[in-house]
Amino acid sequence: MTTTATRPAAGRLARDPGHPAGRPTSWAATAPLGGPTRAPALRSAAGHGRALRATRSARTALVALLGSLTLTVPALTLLGRADTATVDVVTSFLIVGALELVTARALWSLTHRRSHPAAYAALLARIGYALLVAVGALVLLDDGARGAAEFRQHWTSAAAVIGLGFVALAVAFWHSRIGTRIAPLALAGAGLAGMAVAVLPVDVSPVASVLPLVVGDLVLVAALAGRTVRPRPTAA
Repeated sequence: MTTTATRPAAGRLARDPGHPAGRPTSWAATAPLGGPTRAPALRSAAGHGRALRATRSARTALVALLGSLTLTVPALTLLGRADTATVDVVTSFLIVGALELVTARALWSLTHRRSHPAAYAALLARIGYALLVAVGALVLLDDGARGAAEFRQHWTSAAAVIGLGFVALAVAFWHSRIGTRIAPLALAGAGLAGMAVAVLPVDVSPVASVLPLVVGDLVLVAALAGRTVRPRPTAA
């Protein structure tokens, strides 16, 4: 008569019959077939999930940045003109503030894993920029055309804050390897220029004051464009 050894069920510990307490044998002896090969597959799936989230964040930031740029430059150019409705300018800046909050959250999601302190500083700076723009817009709505000068003061402070955010974001992009190596340097240059425009006692036109912001956001758009392609899942 031949006997057939029974195989322990997958995921259970086999008991040693020779041991008084029925001590379990090692997990290695009872592991299901193919168990060790599941770890690379799980790691691959986790990496693909992170890549998908990064792609969504890059797309969100890209769309929000383009919308913010599209509204900011015309609104600053038309600010204070007699033939421009104040409500239209205020509405544009309020929408810009909301879009900047979306951008801040998306960039944070994209960069905080590899460069948490710099990503956190960039997040706070862009949120501060959004709040300053929104407060300036409300002041402009309250005072009308007379509030244009006060709004420009808010904009000067906002330019300094977003400039600091560009510098922090340059560090985060460098560590996260987003875009080419030129992108973080260009971001840092735009940030320093924005802070210089805000700090130096030189009167500049509204278009010149927004130029560092435009350059920095365009660099961001170019750097994020390469992250908007949907990644392909790797074979397990």
